Amino acid sequence: MTRIKRGGYEKAKGRSSKDARHVRLHYWLLDSAAYQALKPVSRSLLVEFYKRFNGVNNGEFYFSVRDAASSAGVSPNTAQKAIRELIEKGFIKQNVKGSFHWKGGDATTWILTEHEYRDKLPTKDFMRWKLDDEKQKPASDSETAGVSSCDRDNNVVVLRRAGGVSS
Repeated sequence: MTRIKRGGYEKAKGRSSKDARHVRLHYWLLDSAAYQALKPVSRSLLVEFYKRFNGVNNGEFYFSVRDAASSAGVSPNTAQKAIRELIEKGFIKQNVKGSFHWKGGDATTWILTEHEYRDKLPTKDFMRWKLDDEKQKPASDSETAGVSSCDRDNNVVVLRRAGGVSS
């Protein structure tokens, strides 16, 4: 006995004969340093990017900043920052940059780095992302007090003292 279900058929045991669309987030992705460092809005938008991917349209699906803001329930500025974070951490890449004109214009098309694109293997750039200690820990005023110059290439710091300069 087969019952009709919206979007396909449901067998008598309750299992559908057609797979329902879903978003899959693998544990290795969730455990990656890049994903762990994402802000909540960026995580939410990543799910929205995956939602627009249907298995064959990588690099061809549109997602504007306004659509992203509406999907995440945030302002367009916050959505833009979240998209920028996803790019920096390697989850997405721009394929064709969109533009906004009063006569029209298309939104940007995106590539998900987890999936293959044009018969090329997935790059999974986010798996190579590392937490940069220097970016994450800003120097306090007390740590930089008295430093007049710094040469990072030669590891030389010049300090100012009341009586003169020493290194």
